[in-house]
Parts: sequence; structure tokens; C-alpha cells
Amino acid sequence: MKKVAIFYHFIAHYRKEVFLELEKKGDYHFFADENDYTSQGIKGVGKEELRSFTKTRCIKVYKKFMWQKGVFSNSISHDYDVLIYLANPYYLSTWVSALAARMLGKKVFFWTIGWHRPLRPLRDMVKIFYYLIPSGILLYNDRNKKIMKRIPFLSKKWIFSVYNSVSGIDAGNMKERDNITELDPGYLICVTRLEKKRGIDEIIKAMKIIEDRHGWRPQLLLVGDGSERDFLVQCAQEYGVQVQFWGSSYDKEELSSLYSSAAVTVAPGMVGLTAIQSMSHGVPVITHSDNTRQAPESEAVIENETGFLFEIGNVEGLANAILKAATIYNSPEDRSKIRARCLDEVISKWSPVPQARRIHAAVTGGDDASTD
Repeated sequence: MKKVAIFYHFIAHYRKEVFLELEKKGDYHFFADENDYTSQGIKGVGKEELRSFTKTRCIKVYKKFMWQKGVFSNSISHDYDVLIYLANPYYLSTWVSALAARMLGKKVFFWTIGWHRPLRPLRDMVKIFYYLIPSGILLYNDRNKKIMKRIPFLSKKWIFSVYNSVSGIDAGNMKERDNITELDPGYLICVTRLEKKRGIDEIIKAMKIIEDRHGWRPQLLLVGDGSERDFLVQCAQEYGVQVQFWGSSYDKEELSSLYSSAAVTVAPGMVGLTAIQSMSHGVPVITHSDNTRQAPESEAVIENETGFLFEIGNVEGLANAILKAATIYNSPEDRSKIRARCLDEVISKWSPVPQARRIHAAVTGGDDASTD
């Protein structure tokens, strides 16, 4: 087994398990900062949680540009044969280190979102050149892989879908939830940072539409904090809808308890790993259908199977999606089916074990390393 170095700016707590799974598979070493240099307040992991961890501090250079100390020296070191970088064109150390490693004949992979919108030739030239550097590319979903396969110069690259995952996946959640005979179909949950781009005020407006037209009052549990909290409190009061502001939660047991009574997760803006976390508890997801303005994990939300889609910015459409979810939850049989589909989707693609297996197969050329 070749020695593999993974360079990450910061390993968030919800990504820990995929790194633990990689440690089990071979000789992997992780280089990352222990703190989030972007100051988003997300809890991280370090040498106490990961056996093969070395701290490499991130230094903000200018606006979005960053340099990570120790990345270059470890990239050209004889200690590692294969290098995986969390790819972001604003990480200056990656440009220099990856180019140097390729010149030394090392196998280099970029772990990245890739493209999520059609190619804009002039604007994307720098990005194309950036993705020409590595030997291969590890992507979070199939949709972006298809886009990259159509881009000139990149079509012949090794491009792998390894998907994404969140820690705390527990197959027992489904069985526990199936024993709940009564669930309120109007109990909505949204676990996210309270920021404008999340479009949480659209949920409040949709709840008001439902109450005015159907005489039914859904409840919303907001788990998270952020700059929009005061605005959302005022908005809920203005529209007279039931919203509970729980605050931030990083505790696995607490989150499981909160999801256990929820009928559906509602995420009107961009939805990422929140969708996977929700579905791992058997809770379907409502989100918008504009793939060019979504995170890769939104691919897991399949209409009428693992969730419900609506046109972006269409509050009426959001209200209809909530009503549709409530209709399904009135049928125990339909409710059980959609939960099972949610868990199947997560276990097969979006959990730490299959993600680590695909990453390992890509860098070693194993059976799961498909570029189709």
C-alpha cells in the first residue's frame, strides 16, 4: 500500500468518521488546521481524534486567498506517494504544492465540488487550468461529474464520484422511528445556520399560506444560529406562525431526538449535508430544484422518493410541497416507504463507509474506482 497524504484546510466535526474509515484502510496521513480560519465557529477535530494527524496552520493572505504552512514541504517529501488536496483555487499553497508534486512524478488528486453549472468559457479558463493540474479528481456527486466530462481538456481525466458523508449515521434510527405510530405531519424541522442565503423566511411565508388557505397550522423547529436570527424572530411574530428557535446543536443524541418527531426537513435555499443528516434519520427533505444553485448533496433528494422539490423562490410551490409531505405522512404505509428510501440512499452512497471505500479505490485503482 502506497503512503497517502490528505491536505485539508480544516476537518469539521461532522466529517470525522470518513477520515477514521480511511485510517482503517491503509497508510493515510492527514494535514489540516485545528481551527477554521474562516471563523465560522464550526467545531473541528485534530490529533486527539485522529491518530494520523499533523497540524498545518492556515494563514489568510488576502480576502479569500489562503496559504497553508507545511503543505509544500510535505508534498515534495519522499514520505508520500499519493497526495489528495481539498481543492479550492483560493488556496495558494495547493497550486504550488500540487504542481511541484506532479513534476516529481507523484500521483495527485483534487477532492472537490467541481462544476455545478454549464461552462462559461472565458470566466472559467483559470478554473480549467486549475483542474488540469491533478492526475485525477474526486467529486461529491454524479451531476457535477457529467458536467466536467463534457469540458474540453478535462474529459480524459480520471474523474471519480466518491459522494459525501456526515458523521453519526445510524441504521438503527429507521427501526426506532418505525415504532412511532403517531407523528405530527405538520412538524417541520430545519437544521442550518440562520443566514439569508438559506431562505428560511420563505418557510414562514409558506406556513402562513397553508394556515390561511387550509386552516392548518404547521410548526417549525429551527436548529442553528446566525446573523438572521433576530429578523426571523420578527418575521415569525409578524406572520403569526409557530416557530421554535432551538439554537445550535452539535450533539448526536440531541439531534437524533429532534429529528425523531419531525415529519420533514424544509430547506428552501441551498441544502448540503443537512439533507444527508436528515435522511439518515428517515426524514425526507424539501428543497428547490435549481441544480445550478444547489450543493452537491441535493442530488440525494429525489422527487417523491426521498423528498419533494419546488421551483426556487416560489413560496406557493413550497407551501404545496409541505402539504404533499403531510399527505404522505397521513398514511403509515407511505410514511414507512419514504423513510426506507431515505435510509437506503444514505447507506448506499452518502455515508462514511462507502465514501472512504470509493476514495481508497480511486487512489489505489481498486474495483470501486469507476470513472464511467
